[in-house]
Amino acid sequence: MTDDDLARRDTYAIWSREKVRFGDLDRNNHVNNVALCSLLENARVELREAKAADAARDTNFAWVLVTLAVTFKGSMGYLGVIDVGTRPIELGRTSFTLGQGAFDGERCLAITRVKTVCVDRASGRPTPLPVSYRAVLEGALSHL
Repeated sequence: MTDDDLARRDTYAIWSREKVRFGDLDRNNHVNNVALCSLLENARVELREAKAADAARDTNFAWVLVTLAVTFKGSMGYLGVIDVGTRPIELGRTSFTLGQGAFDGERCLAITRVKTVCVDRASGRPTPLPVSYRAVLEGALSHL
């Protein structure tokens, strides 16, 4: 999946809507880069909570970010919503990579690639992805 693909709305089937808050602005009255990353994170957590609540609440393992790569493509000011599309790009035994696009209408504000590893809390070692979450990711892969 190319960056151009991630910047197109039609490459996503999973969506979240994030409200821009006044506190998200920088001194240029644009949504701050760190705030935008937080909105993208909200969408990833919402996906996990909504589609695989049992895996999201299991205290035997943790979700550990390995890579977070963001390309900023545009800016947005106060008042409005940001639509965040999320899709799996790669699925491994203990890890997965999600692609995301943040949009103001049709205009892409940012794209991201995020690799996450499932880690056993007791051993600190990678552990296989929970069956329920793997099913969500596999289902999303098959629909795109």
